[in-house]
Amino acid sequence: MKMNEVLMAEDVLRPYGIRDIQAEKEALKVRCEVLGEPRDKEAVTELENRLLNEEEQLEKLEHEAQQQAEQVRYMEDYWKKLEQTHEIREKTLQWLDSLAGGTQMFLDEAVGTYVKAFVLSVTIFSPKHFRIHLYSSCRCLCTCFH
Repeated sequence: MKMNEVLMAEDVLRPYGIRDIQAEKEALKVRCEVLGEPRDKEAVTELENRLLNEEEQLEKLEHEAQQQAEQVRYMEDYWKKLEQTHEIREKTLQWLDSLAGGTQMFLDEAVGTYVKAFVLSVTIFSPKHFRIHLYSSCRCLCTCFH
């Protein structure tokens, strides 16, 4: 989903229900002022409550749309960067396969020996959510999206 698709979806959710409630409320006001009908306080209160509820729902939907748009932007940037380094990863994998013991031996030794030189701690919250604390005082909070 592209950014403009999220915005279009948000526009579809715009306040048609809110407009209807506002129109009902305005109609009650006109009846009272123009036609001299007694003001139905209960009906006005109910409309105001419905209006407040609809506005809260709209605000929630707009916030969700904004979060989704941010995630889409993040993922698009991520995939662009990933595509830019694809060739380097391919060459690295070929080099690792050419080593004695292959990729698995390299990874076992790298994790066991070399990564420990830079990583102070790893906190795993779930299989796709973890934090890496580096010796440089940097804490990287990672979440994997699939």
